[in-house]
Amino acid sequence: MSISHLLEEFSDIAPRDVIELSELRLEEERLEAFEKGYQAGWDDSATAGHSETDEATRRISQTLQHLSFTYHEAYAGALNALGPVVRQLVDTVLPQIARGMIGPQVTQLLQDMVAQHGRQPVTLSCSTEDVDALQQISAGADAMPLNITVDQTLVAGQVRLRFGTVAESELDLGAVIAGVSGALDAFFETHDNDNKEIA
Repeated sequence: MSISHLLEEFSDIAPRDVIELSELRLEEERLEAFEKGYQAGWDDSATAGHSETDEATRRISQTLQHLSFTYHEAYAGALNALGPVVRQLVDTVLPQIARGMIGPQVTQLLQDMVAQHGRQPVTLSCSTEDVDALQQISAGADAMPLNITVDQTLVAGQVRLRFGTVAESELDLGAVIAGVSGALDAFFETHDNDNKEIA
């Protein structure tokens, strides 16, 4: 028994017109198909490259933002930790250093005044705390009359110099220390305000 009745019969279909291409035309069609495929591949590659570049740029941007935030956190933490230490140094160590520097500072002022006005009798007025330091200066003053007096209105670190009748000058190490302390307070206050704005 034959199975031909199960299969479709194609012998009744009329043959279509056959398209004949010359060798040159066939080559042109192949080149055109190649160019279209090449261009499509290039476009896909460029799209994928742009997508990867955009993703890499986004990741780098996020990393930089994270690093910037981490840096600001570390900087703020360091300043917050250093603030009390620096303030303690200014309040305790700086006055001690200033007390040790009063002699050299007064000596420098005296030298400047001698250079301007020549040798004149000098009166140094100071607090009781600074008398010893200034007496060491008077021991080293050669042939210059130097008189040291205690002035109860002056505090430690303040010295008033009267150079004959021609000049008067004042040294105030307490004001210098207060200026340094004020500058530090302003710096840390600005820093605290900046941190509050960032947060």
